[in-house]
Amino acid sequence: MVSLPDFDASNLKEDWKEITENPDSPLINRATQGLYAPGSTFKIITTIAALNTANLDKSYECTGSTNINGYVFKDYQGKAHGNIDLKQALVKSCNTYFTEKAIEIGKDKIGNVAEKFMINNDIPFDLPIKNSQFPFRENLGKTDIAAAAIGQGKLLVTPLNMALIASGIANGGQVVKPILVKEIISKNDKILRRNTTEILSQGTDSIIANEVKDMMVEVIKSGTGTNARIKNVKVAGKTGTAENSSGKSHAWFVGFAPADDPKVAVAVILEEEGSTGGKSAAPIARDIMLHVINNINE
Repeated sequence: MVSLPDFDASNLKEDWKEITENPDSPLINRATQGLYAPGSTFKIITTIAALNTANLDKSYECTGSTNINGYVFKDYQGKAHGNIDLKQALVKSCNTYFTEKAIEIGKDKIGNVAEKFMINNDIPFDLPIKNSQFPFRENLGKTDIAAAAIGQGKLLVTPLNMALIASGIANGGQVVKPILVKEIISKNDKILRRNTTEILSQGTDSIIANEVKDMMVEVIKSGTGTNARIKNVKVAGKTGTAENSSGKSHAWFVGFAPADDPKVAVAVILEEEGSTGGKSAAPIARDIMLHVINNINE
């Protein structure tokens, strides 16, 4: 867990004025307290909701833009993807596919999946965590539902929650409690407390989780996440570029590796980076995953 900008805790007293007056708020732990639009990383949730929807036509003709109740949703640089299915829509991160299908899926199905992955819920942790928010029970219009499906609109998440979503797919649909401190040992080497793995929620079933995992592997192989590739390691992931009120977009990447025997799940957000998640967040995620695979034994 890393949050930048940071500060030197050993000089806290001397630097207190400078730290507290810093407009970038280094005292806020972005990983647990920062709330951000997740952008296209949320399409993982929308994809699960689509797979849960019987009789949903998974095919779509993408022209690069679509008008929903007077609001025009566009694909990245207005690029048309042509005739695509659900997998290709996730791999290419097609906005118009997910905005159109979200209206058919409905806000309740998307919201229920989101809540199973701990959005709108308390996440037990050693540090305070802000709750991710998706007010789907409110009277949302079609444009609100469409925007939420691509991680925009009234949706806000913490980076930790997005890491849990990635790890939930890696764990075959099971969302596990995040642990900061594994065990506390006394000076006499006596274990005072040990945290053990605990399942918080069944986000989805293992069949759908594996289907989404395969799509996320393809994102890295041939889609928007190629900058997260690791030689001889199968990586699963999803990029995101989230618009926000400042005008500069957040760059996101969530994923895990090795895809068939996961050891590490990550969520990276570069606040107001202004470039795409595939360009700037994916390489950082790759380096983190590579470091864990090479250096950390279970």
